[in-house]
Amino acid sequence: MRVLIVEDEQTARQGLIQLLGQVDSRVAVVGFAADGRQGLKQMRALSPDMVFVDIRMPVMDGLEMIRQAQAQGMSPRFVVVSAYAEFEYARQAMGLGVQEYLVKPITIDDIVALIDRVMPAFQGSDARHPLVGKTLSIIEKQYGEAINLASISDQLGVTPEYLSYLFHRDMGINFSAYLRNWRIDRATALMRGGRTRIYDIARAVGFNDAKYFCRVFREVIGQSPGTYLRSLSGEEE
Repeated sequence: MRVLIVEDEQTARQGLIQLLGQVDSRVAVVGFAADGRQGLKQMRALSPDMVFVDIRMPVMDGLEMIRQAQAQGMSPRFVVVSAYAEFEYARQAMGLGVQEYLVKPITIDDIVALIDRVMPAFQGSDARHPLVGKTLSIIEKQYGEAINLASISDQLGVTPEYLSYLFHRDMGINFSAYLRNWRIDRATALMRGGRTRIYDIARAVGFNDAKYFCRVFREVIGQSPGTYLRSLSGEEE
């Protein structure tokens, strides 16, 4: 099941990514956005099965994003994410046909219960090729090593072109972007776990060049590793 997260709060966004990664190996976060306008673009590009969407966001709020997505013929399963004080907004989302909402702060029990409710709807339709499943398993186990599409294709005994086709078809995202996002997600997990040396973190998640790691981290997270670490400790920039 491919998941898109549309959430303007970076900490909340990363928390959701981490929780979803813990509950079910069949769930893959294929992208994220910081506002509704970006979310619409990501939905068109990635065709996610499920979209977690906050209600209050800059540029375009969550309710308007859902309205526009539906008007454009997009029909992922929306999960509204709301603060308790915004419950009336969540009720409006129900009027748009949204069946699920979660109240912040979201716990792993919330995610487990949600996935248990919705996963049966996606299981007769899950046509993921076995080679894609094996590729995901290799990424999960070997992301800290010098892996790439060619090396994994060699492990599986297929051509890189064929594996690339299968991966993009089944995951809705290309291999290199998925590996990049996975590595950066693991990097943020290390930071939340107390690791602070950028060079060591970069090496641990498969980057030999710390400067390149910093550039990719900024592209994915929207801020530098140093700024992210300071935000975890509550320091001002």
